[in-house]
Amino acid sequence: MNDASVKSLLKSNFVQRTLTTLILGSFSIFILLQGYPYGHIYIGIFFLGALLEWGYLIFSARSIWFLRLIWLIPGIFFILCSSVGLSSLLYENANVFVGVLLLVWSTDIGAYLFGRWLKGPKLAPTISPNKTWSGAIGGILMCLSVATIFAQLNTSAYIQTLPWYAILISIISQLGDLFESWIKRKLGVKDSGRIIPGHGGILDRLDSILTIGFGYFCIRLFW
Repeated sequence: MNDASVKSLLKSNFVQRTLTTLILGSFSIFILLQGYPYGHIYIGIFFLGALLEWGYLIFSARSIWFLRLIWLIPGIFFILCSSVGLSSLLYENANVFVGVLLLVWSTDIGAYLFGRWLKGPKLAPTISPNKTWSGAIGGILMCLSVATIFAQLNTSAYIQTLPWYAILISIISQLGDLFESWIKRKLGVKDSGRIIPGHGGILDRLDSILTIGFGYFCIRLFW
């Protein structure tokens, strides 16, 4: 393989996504498993970045100022509530937190691979033209497979229940991804940023886990 081929391969979106997921994912898991306070500081850095990115996305959008203002405060509220929910889950059980994170990542990877491989009918063409039904189903299957393997490798009673929640987590994860795509469509932007190679911005990477965090926040608040 010549130098031009190597450079072209390294610049491809798939390779960038894979390398970023392996490096950033491994480091994230290591830090998060340390629990309090290191894991919480790590989460705080990401959510601070998400808040800054949300503000930049709002004020740089091509939509009218009134529409941007309408989205600004709910977005900040959503991110803050999600951070509280995820911090609570991490404090209660770091293994479960990492397990949920792995399920979200596996959903994203499965949807990406199966969608590119099988293609087929679009899932929501007006919101996200690249997403397909085959990708959505593939994401669920990948999530369920990872949950089952993770449960077999960990004897924790909480981890043993993950396969029962895998399908729900996968669906919520994909809905969160679609919701962020819908917001970006409304605001007239493609990506929330370019800080993470192959993925875009912090919000592009955290959209699914943010939705999970907000859901857990609501569960803790009302139940």
